Amino acid sequence: HHPFFYFPSFYAMKEIVVGGKLEDAKKKYQRNFKDDIFALWKIWVPATMVNFTFMPMWGRIPFVASTSLVWTCILSYMRGSDPIDNHNRVAEVWGNQGRALSMVLSKRAQLKNTMGHLVITSCGDSKAALTSLSQS
Repeated sequence: HHPFFYFPSFYAMKEIVVGGKLEDAKKKYQRNFKDDIFALWKIWVPATMVNFTFMPMWGRIPFVASTSLVWTCILSYMRGSDPIDNHNRVAEVWGNQGRALSMVLSKRAQLKNTMGHLVITSCGDSKAALTSLSQS
C-alpha cells in the first residue's frame, strides 16, 4: 500500500498544505519514488523482522509506534521542505507560516554569527519578522 496510497497521499497533502498544485505533487512523487521506497524498506523491513522475531507480544505495538516515529522523522528530513523560488512575491507567504519561516531561514548566511535570532510569524496582514537578540 505504500507506493500506491501512502506516498501519493503524502505528496498530495503536502502540496495542498503549502498551497501548491496536485500536478506538482505528482511530479515530486514520480521523481522521488525510487529513493522513497528504498528508504522505507531500509527502515520497515528490518523493523518488521525484529518485531515478529524478537519482540514479546506486549511489546510489538510500542515497537511499531517507535519505528513509525523514527520513519516520520526520516521522511520529514528527506522531503519536509522545498526551496522557495522567488523571495519577492508576497503571495508565496501570505497566510502560510511555514513558507514565511523558510524564507527567513534561507537568509541565514546574512545573519550575524555573534547574535542570537528570534523568528516570529503570524497569519493575516503580518509578514515574517526577524528580530535580533544579543546574546547575554
